[in-house]
Amino acid sequence: MDVVLWGISALRLYRIPPWLRRGLAARFARAYLLHRPSAVDQLAVDLIGRPVHVMVRERAARWSLKHAKCHLWSADLPAGAVEECGPYVSCAAPEFALLQLAPFVPYIHLCMLLHEVCGGFAVCELPDAVRDELQALVGKGWHGSEGWCPVLDGAGRLTDLWQRPACVEVGSVARFAERNASARGGARLLRATQDCFGCARSPFEVRAALQYGLSRMRGGEGRHVRLDGRIDLSRSGRILADQSVCYADLLAESRDGSKQLVIECQSRLIHSTAERQLLDFDRQVALQAMGYEYIPLTYAQLKSDERHREMAELVGMKLEGRYLEKSALLKERERSLRRELFCDWRRLGEV
Repeated sequence: MDVVLWGISALRLYRIPPWLRRGLAARFARAYLLHRPSAVDQLAVDLIGRPVHVMVRERAARWSLKHAKCHLWSADLPAGAVEECGPYVSCAAPEFALLQLAPFVPYIHLCMLLHEVCGGFAVCELPDAVRDELQALVGKGWHGSEGWCPVLDGAGRLTDLWQRPACVEVGSVARFAERNASARGGARLLRATQDCFGCARSPFEVRAALQYGLSRMRGGEGRHVRLDGRIDLSRSGRILADQSVCYADLLAESRDGSKQLVIECQSRLIHSTAERQLLDFDRQVALQAMGYEYIPLTYAQLKSDERHREMAELVGMKLEGRYLEKSALLKERERSLRRELFCDWRRLGEV
């Protein structure tokens, strides 16, 4: 019987660059997981994480395993729920993997995972041996392939962040959740798709969108926000920025729709180069020439409770001309949200 990767193990497979993923799928077999540790392909298990979560279709098929954890799915499989990805392994499709996790993970973590699956980034923690091989390629001028591009730190070293095409569109996840609304977790996943604010390019952007976009009763700021918001530049804007279109990391709008505010997530990884900073300056001037308010937001400003509070007031003043102070209850909801937002992203979905 083939291994069928479940939940977080399936999502971790989609986090792995495709050329590594193809080799990984061929290294899994039920025998590897059943036998003593020396028979397990250690690199494969390290890539996918421990334990390996697998799906079984009946109770009798549950294994007694050292390196795997079995999850029973006795209901009919939704159409397109499982994909073949190698000679010995199949994998839950991204929508199905999210549905499997939906009943077990905190709701905010489900929203964060959804933004990653539907966004333009992946957080992939590679074993040292694999990282060293890729770092050597980077040193020779390699910048990724098949649509995947590693994000490097200021010293040119690999990080856990990759830019890549979205695994699936949020609309597809919503339709899948709607078709399976009666399944455990179906309604929760459908609700999460309604709290998806667009295509994020980093965990920083996701955290900012949820902090500013969720309602105040759920710990957010209740703003109308959109990730990767498209802005068609005017003639003067095109001349100033030397481009016809730009995309705001987070585009916020006043309640009456009369004002728009560009919130630029100033990541040290993405915006550290001189070339990127010059492009940012050109775009900022072009947007201001068109009447857009523009605020750069650093990760430290978002993560610090005190600094976030000041920034939230500034955003309120820019959009509405005032900021409505939160009650004690709303402040407690905010603290609860922030505890979940600023967890270790690599550990999301662990059950």
